Amino acid sequence: MKKILTSLVTVSLLSSIAMAGDYYGGVDFGFGKGSSSIKSGILSQDDDFSITIFGIHGGYNLDLNSKLEVSFKSLNFDFDDGGDTDGHQFGVDYIYVLDEVSKLKPYLGAGISVNSLDVKIANSDTIDGLGFKLRAGTYYALSPQLDIGAELNYTYVGWDDLKHKDTNEIIESSSNFYGLGLNVNYKF
Repeated sequence: MKKILTSLVTVSLLSSIAMAGDYYGGVDFGFGKGSSSIKSGILSQDDDFSITIFGIHGGYNLDLNSKLEVSFKSLNFDFDDGGDTDGHQFGVDYIYVLDEVSKLKPYLGAGISVNSLDVKIANSDTIDGLGFKLRAGTYYALSPQLDIGAELNYTYVGWDDLKHKDTNEIIESSSNFYGLGLNVNYKF
């Protein structure tokens, strides 16, 4: 009996969530600047870069002002000292919309991300890192189903420590970047 009751309650809750129509999806494009820092023993090196970002996202409106959003982004880093590399970012963000009722909807957001960067360091093809993100921007409602938006964002990533293949010395690295993002959201 408990299993049947639990199943009915679960189906009821999932049905009400699905029928609420509070889901949305969209695409992102962004560009910006940043720097990477590599430290090993007493040596350290910083390298500036430009970044281009393209991604997709999906979210759920928790209430009138709160959203929970997941995203997958493709990153391209173009280093000032020469060379470029690609990476990926999977993130989860909480977004608070300051004024959901008007056509212009300013918002603030924060989130965490899992990042991967294609590099040839210490016998590895990629390095991974955990990051945090801050964002502020505004959506503009073109229709009840369609928003466009612009935002300023900041991301910090602490990359996994690596061990130098010859000296076994630990290599620490991090990156931070900021930029301008543009997005389109479609509400289901």
